[in-house]
Amino acid sequence: MKSYLSVASIAERETVIERSRFIAVAAPAEDEAAAEALITRIKKRHTAATHNCYGYIADMTGTLMRFSDDGEPSGTAGMPILDAIRGRGLRRAAVVVTRYFGGIKLGAGGLVRAYRSAALSALDEAGQAEYFLCRGVTVTVDYSLILATERALARFNTADLRKEYGTLAKFSVYVAEEQAQALADAAADATLGKAQICMLGQKYLPL
Repeated sequence: MKSYLSVASIAERETVIERSRFIAVAAPAEDEAAAEALITRIKKRHTAATHNCYGYIADMTGTLMRFSDDGEPSGTAGMPILDAIRGRGLRRAAVVVTRYFGGIKLGAGGLVRAYRSAALSALDEAGQAEYFLCRGVTVTVDYSLILATERALARFNTADLRKEYGTLAKFSVYVAEEQAQALADAAADATLGKAQICMLGQKYLPL
């Protein structure tokens, strides 16, 4: 799979419904370990909360799905959160909704609406981004070739650009897999073959 849609960043949104506080956090989750780590962090942060419910899809195909009602009536919290994620067509995304009970019972239907609404509000806050399969490339050059290298890299849609300055200048960048060789060739041409170019591993990033 060359790309998938997920949340653009981690985000939090709080709403109050019938005096109950619903604090929703949406975040990218590249795998199940990342999703579970998010849930653990939220639970530690809200140890006094009545419930910490969640839903997540931790793969690119939409088959690795988990949810939890965390003590709420069955089907009233975790599934509505998961449905909010699925409804947006998102992958590798997690939402945790923390509830501090305000003393007024919402009923099953009210809980479903409240948890789904809270999840959607956090997803709105996080925004969406398309993640592409990218490959890392490093370009190491003499200081006299920095400007030429920067011009070559600027011709491509890249992500996670990093610059290190030591004895030589080193540029580390991710580019769409199908553009990696073209970027390497452009850097080599721009530096008259004097650049040290190394291909790195792959990972999914928004471009």
